[in-house]
Amino acid sequence: MDTKIAFFKESIKNFKTTGTIIPSSKFLIKRMLKGIDFENSNIIVEFGAGNGIITKSILKKMHKDAVLFCFEINPEFYSHLKLINDNRLIVVNQSAQEVKNVLNKYNKTSVDCIISSLPLTILPFEISKSILLISKKILKNKSLFI
Repeated sequence: MDTKIAFFKESIKNFKTTGTIIPSSKFLIKRMLKGIDFENSNIIVEFGAGNGIITKSILKKMHKDAVLFCFEINPEFYSHLKLINDNRLIVVNQSAQEVKNVLNKYNKTSVDCIISSLPLTILPFEISKSILLISKKILKNKSLFI
């Protein structure tokens, strides 16, 4: 099945957590990743990785020693992400609220960048607030939240 059609079908079923019905465009991805210093970013986190379209672009730009933690709660999207063959990628089937616990598991305490595709405005306020507060705690000084 075409990946755009599969994404559409899964997004319709889970709109409250995906917040969209179409995958990110190449233009959007380019704009989102434009300000990231990939040469000096060793630990990157992606919230709401979906079917991996942004993930793949991040991996193309990352240096060989960097690590990308992708958080995706949708089981279908998670399964799709697990098919990406890159040893720098850690795919997590947990909420972004668990980012600190996941990082601790890998002996990491802070990150260089967080790229979020989460629909923070339609998630329950307490969940959005929690994700943003936790993100602030783990971001290094002068790091990016996109």
